[in-house]
Amino acid sequence: RSLNHMYQFSLNLFLRLFKHALEAPAAPGDIQARISMLSMTLLQMVFAYTSRSLFKADRLTFGMHFVRYLHPHHFDDQAWDLFLGVAVEGA
Repeated sequence: RSLNHMYQFSLNLFLRLFKHALEAPAAPGDIQARISMLSMTLLQMVFAYTSRSLFKADRLTFGMHFVRYLHPHHFDDQAWDLFLGVAVEGA
């Protein structure tokens, strides 16, 4: 299935979200904690922005891809094919 042209977000949009994430307050000192916090903040912002702009029919698919990205160890290839509706041998 091809990507709907409505879902082609600009780099400019993601740069604005990134700059906004950098403005989030952080505890001074620990660089690793700051990087982790920025990463989580940016992930939440991108998820919120993207999910609000989806057509209702595509929300479940987006959610499944997002969860798979965050927790790939929970999805083996056969389970993922089943979620996508691909024929699975032995099923």
